[in-house]
Amino acid sequence: MIFTVGFISHVETDFNAEITVNIRGGRPLKMLVKACAKIPDIEIEETGLDFGGITLGDSKTLSLTVYNHSDIPAKLILDIREYPEFEIILPP
Repeated sequence: MIFTVGFISHVETDFNAEITVNIRGGRPLKMLVKACAKIPDIEIEETGLDFGGITLGDSKTLSLTVYNHSDIPAKLILDIREYPEFEIILPP
């Protein structure tokens, strides 16, 4: 039987363990499990965003540049629900 094993970690660590798989009517099987959790190396180019003076009802757009220097993918979560004045416009 083929099955999928998932690993989730919230800290950077090496994980080594031996798990026991119990088969009904059979002998227990030992399986070595290894994982290496990495933290992405993320950089935001801008140190701050200064929109300056904006006339009521007008808008202004500034760029936010994010770099991932890692060899692993990163997930960016930008939660601006508390700030309805702002919106995020992704590049094409």
